[in-house]
Amino acid sequence: MAETKFLKCPCDHCGGHIEFPADGIGATIPCPHCARPTELALEIPAHLIQRPGRGRNWFIAGTVILVVGVVAIVAILITAQRLMKKTREKNEAFRSSVSPVVRTNTAARSAAPSAPARLINEFSSSPVAIEKAAGSSIAYATGTLKNASDRQRFGVSVELEVLNAAGAKIGVAKDSAQLIEPRSEWKFRALLIQKNAASARVTDVKEQK
Repeated sequence: MAETKFLKCPCDHCGGHIEFPADGIGATIPCPHCARPTELALEIPAHLIQRPGRGRNWFIAGTVILVVGVVAIVAILITAQRLMKKTREKNEAFRSSVSPVVRTNTAARSAAPSAPARLINEFSSSPVAIEKAAGSSIAYATGTLKNASDRQRFGVSVELEVLNAAGAKIGVAKDSAQLIEPRSEWKFRALLIQKNAASARVTDVKEQK
């Protein structure tokens, strides 16, 4: 004879445990504890019973986390855009402040004399300028001659080549000084008799022996 299998289930009203034969599943009987009618059914394990509101709580928590993440990403993007804008403004301001300096330096280089000082017989000569006397046709070739040695120079004469506007030689001019001290300068002023003189340059410097 097969052994009868018994099951347990709680009362629908008082929750009291009821033990009944397995073939009684689905029957409605008076509860032995509260006498109220209850249906015999398999008892669902407690770990399988979903607590009310737990799923909703997880959903709410996930939604909050998602919203916070989106807000954080948007804030990071806005901050990055602001930093990029400030960086561009600083770079533009820097370029604007540097450009005038570059232009000024370029202009200064353009205005500088193109011909460097020459060294002849231990004398350095500057570029020569043509000066015309006011109200007169007389002109002079002027410049600076520096004694580059550590000794006195006596009876110094400077010789210049006179050129016209086309750069052709049309004559010579001279000037002299009795004494030039060591490392000192002498400003020469040679008379030009050529009416069409446009420029001049130092070609020789001599000293009396």
